[in-house]
Amino acid sequence: MKFQKLRLLVIPVSIFCIFAWRGVSLAQTLRFRASYSAFDATFLPLWVAEEKKIFKSVGLDLEISYGRGGSSTAQSLQAKSIDVAVCRR
Repeated sequence: MKFQKLRLLVIPVSIFCIFAWRGVSLAQTLRFRASYSAFDATFLPLWVAEEKKIFKSVGLDLEISYGRGGSSTAQSLQAKSIDVAVCRR
């Protein structure tokens, strides 16, 4: 049970840490495109963080889209139409 709760925090915390580590200032807004490959509860923290505008509060303009499966998401990532692909295990 503790492991499942920890997994729910991994996605938003990881994205926040990446941009905090890169030194993005709050006055600067960074556009970032992410795609997920399935409708699953694994991505719930990502959706909640977007709805609550958590990413905007740290200067991140996050656009989340559905990738219609793993192979389509991988092609979008390779074509650089998205910046990161979020997949489930």
